[in-house]
Amino acid sequence: MNNFGVPRSLSEALHTTATVRGATHAFYRYPARFSPEFARTFIHKFTDAGDTVLDCFMGGGTSAVEALSTGRRFVGCDLNSLAFFVTLVKTTELSKNDRSLLIDWRSRLASAINLHSGDLPDDERVSQIPWTIRKTLALAVATLPSLPNIRTRNFARCSLLRTSQWALDCKRDIPNKDEFLDKHTLHFSAMLEGAAEFAANYDRSLGSKDEPARRIFNSAAVDLSSTSTLANVRAQLLITSPPYPGVHVLYHRWQVNGRRETAAPYWLANCLDGQPPSYYTMGPRRPETWERYMSEIRSSFCSVKKLLHRNALVVQLVAFSEPNVQYPLYLSAMRDAGYRKVELAELGSTSDSPIIRSVPNRKWYAQSKGAIAASREYVLVHRQR
Repeated sequence: MNNFGVPRSLSEALHTTATVRGATHAFYRYPARFSPEFARTFIHKFTDAGDTVLDCFMGGGTSAVEALSTGRRFVGCDLNSLAFFVTLVKTTELSKNDRSLLIDWRSRLASAINLHSGDLPDDERVSQIPWTIRKTLALAVATLPSLPNIRTRNFARCSLLRTSQWALDCKRDIPNKDEFLDKHTLHFSAMLEGAAEFAANYDRSLGSKDEPARRIFNSAAVDLSSTSTLANVRAQLLITSPPYPGVHVLYHRWQVNGRRETAAPYWLANCLDGQPPSYYTMGPRRPETWERYMSEIRSSFCSVKKLLHRNALVVQLVAFSEPNVQYPLYLSAMRDAGYRKVELAELGSTSDSPIIRSVPNRKWYAQSKGAIAASREYVLVHRQR
C-alpha cells in the first residue's frame, strides 16, 4: 500500500496542491501531469485490488505508478516516445544486482567526464545547449554501454534526463559541470530510493506471462483498442489528462536561454522525435483548428470504450484556453463518443465546490501571465450512456 495515504474526500484530491513525491513519481517532470494524490483517490474509491486501470494519454506515468503500487493492473499508451520511455522506467523493477551495478556506474561517472577530451555531440537535438553541459552529458552517455542490461541503462539515462531537466528547462542560469554532477548525485540517490519503494509496493502476483500487470504502448489513443494483446481487457477505471486545446504546453521540448527550444530529452532518452508541437496536441492552438481537436477526442474515447467495463468511470483533467467555447464543445464530443457526464454527487461527494482547480506548480513564464483561463483545470467525470 502506498505510504502517503488516501485523502478523506474527493474534494481534497481534486484541489490538492501537494508536491509530487513518493515512489518513482519524481523521476521526470512531465508537463501538465496530475498529482499522485488525485490518481490515488480515484483508484482507491472506484476500483478493487486486481482491477485494471486505463490511461490512454499516460504522459509521465502517474496513473501507472499509482495503479501498480496499489495492487491494480495497468494499461496505457501515449503518442509521445518520451512519455513512453519515462513511464517504462518508472514502472520497471530493479533487482538488488541492478542497484549494485548502478551505484558502481555512478561512482565512476565523475572520473569519466573530462571537458578537455572528446568531441561535442554533432546532433541537432542538443545544438541549443551550452557547450559545458552538452559535453558533460555526451561523456556521461558514453559510459552507458558499460551497464549490462536495458533496465540499468534506461535507469541511468533517466537519471541524466532528470538532472538535465533541472539544469536546463526554463532556467536563466545554467549550472557548470561540478554543479550538475553534485545535483545528479542527489537525484540519483533519491531515484534509487524511489525505485525501492515502488518495488516494495508492487504486487508481483498480478502478472503472468499471458497477462502482465503492466502493458504500455507508444501509440495514439485511437489505436490502442486494436492491439491484439488487449482483446480481453475491460478496465474498471479510465483516468487521464489529454492535451489541452489551445493551451501552450510543450510535451516534446525544453526551453533554455531565453525560451529557445531544445529536443535534448529525446537525445538523452534515445528516442526518436521529428514532429512539430501540433503532433502532440491534436492540432495547432488556432481557433479554426479546435474542431479538429474535438474530432480527435471523439474518436479516441469512442475507440477506448472497447477496453472499458460497461459501468467504468472515466475521469479526465483538462484545461481550456477559451473555456466558454471549448468546454461545451468538449462535452459534446464526449456525448457523441457515447458518454454521459457524471456529477460528483453521484460519486458520494458532499462538496459543493465546482469541479475546477487551479493548476499547481506552473512554470515561470506561465506564472508571469497571472490567472488566465488556462491556469484552471476542469475535472470531467463520465460513464458510458
